[in-house]
Amino acid sequence: MGTQNHYLTKEEDWVLIRSASDLLNKLMEASWVRPAERVTISKLQHVLSKIPRIAELNYINLSLSGPHKFFGDIKVFDWWEIQFNDGEVKIQNGGHFHRPSTGGDTFTSSCWSIYPDSESDYSDFLASHWIVPDVVEFPESVERIDLSAGGYSLRLTDESNTLLEEMEDEEIEDEASEEEEDEEDEEDEEDDSEKEFKPFELLPVDDDERELAKLVSSEEVEAHETDYGYAAKNCDQCGRDFCERGFYVDGKVRGQSMWANFCIPCWRRHGEGIGWGAGQLYARQSNGKWRLVAGFAD
Repeated sequence: MGTQNHYLTKEEDWVLIRSASDLLNKLMEASWVRPAERVTISKLQHVLSKIPRIAELNYINLSLSGPHKFFGDIKVFDWWEIQFNDGEVKIQNGGHFHRPSTGGDTFTSSCWSIYPDSESDYSDFLASHWIVPDVVEFPESVERIDLSAGGYSLRLTDESNTLLEEMEDEEIEDEASEEEEDEEDEEDEEDDSEKEFKPFELLPVDDDERELAKLVSSEEVEAHETDYGYAAKNCDQCGRDFCERGFYVDGKVRGQSMWANFCIPCWRRHGEGIGWGAGQLYARQSNGKWRLVAGFAD
């Protein structure tokens, strides 16, 4: 980086820097963040802690996506990004907006960046995103983040962190195994006409699920076309493996706009309900698939 060894910071820059640091701290404390990922997050903490001096690190990028939020027929999710690249620090946030009548698009809410021996550059685009509900600048959006609520996705790029590469290799192997299993499942599937009229099953595993099973209407299920869920693997609240359960709910978190996948005990504590716009109830079938049994579209 030669003689470039300082940023020309202004007082207002520190609001963004502290907010970015708060986001990194939240990630370090999140139970679902893996050790390999914590290594890269700590590097970005180091970058921010050294400002106005410049860290001697390679390219690092952190991108966090939030859970889906629903406002009527509008669906939005937020994203946050922190990047270090050859001395430049960039902090920005935005989201993705989708409405059935107009389609979807990604947008940027605010962006802050600073280069060595230069003052920062900051822009916010809130006025131009009037159509997007609940859009805010980076600091306020970070305050709202609750990583324990589920539905968040973290993506990191850090070529000098070999632990991330090992983690990615393991994920590729897992995906390959899942693809092989899917291919085997496809070979065993019946044709569409047979599947259409296949009876559904309710296989509750405890008292909570047995009580919920009583609310499922056979007439309602059979009146709708067979619809299978995307087979979520774990409860977003407690982490419980759905393979051990007979039901799960893909539903709205009570008092919030975000959605999550719940096991039934967590759904009773944190879920909004069962019904279109509130939650869909899926029942595990003997073939391992998850069939929609309540919460159909009107």
